[in-house]
Amino acid sequence: KLFEQELAKIKRKLPKMTAETFRLDIQTYIDDWLELANDMSGNNDSAVEVLSDLLNFDKIETGRLSLEFSIVSIFAVVGDVYKTFVAQAREKSIDLKLTGKLWEAGSTPEERMEFSGRGLVGDATRIAQVLRNLLSNALKFTPESGTVTVQGNWGHIYIYIYIYLHTTNS
Repeated sequence: KLFEQELAKIKRKLPKMTAETFRLDIQTYIDDWLELANDMSGNNDSAVEVLSDLLNFDKIETGRLSLEFSIVSIFAVVGDVYKTFVAQAREKSIDLKLTGKLWEAGSTPEERMEFSGRGLVGDATRIAQVLRNLLSNALKFTPESGTVTVQGNWGHIYIYIYIYLHTTNS
């Protein structure tokens, strides 16, 4: 239905467009549709992960859940989980932010390599599961026009991941 509406919009504009305007509009529409497709793919992956979480709940209760330990690039896990919630936050008019030295625009390539190489021993699937649950709840309980910030940094020994909620009262 959405695709049909967008196509109808293009058809209405078509007689008034120059070739350059047409090219720019089509490129914008293609970019928007690609972004939407990526969001949908991320949401599909997230839905599969939620179903897997439900199945794992049974394993937890029966004591059959095992952890698969490995070196986890925590900043990559946080970034991937963050991306799956961008569309949901946008739908609810929530400003979802990802902050920390790794994600700052001013960080140098050397700093990003140093940060991204930081890892910890853990189960990447379970860490992502916890982060998904925290972000899901944060978005669920943050009103429209609120802000959810995910921040990642580290100290000499510790890696810090914070999730902040900020609501604006009108």
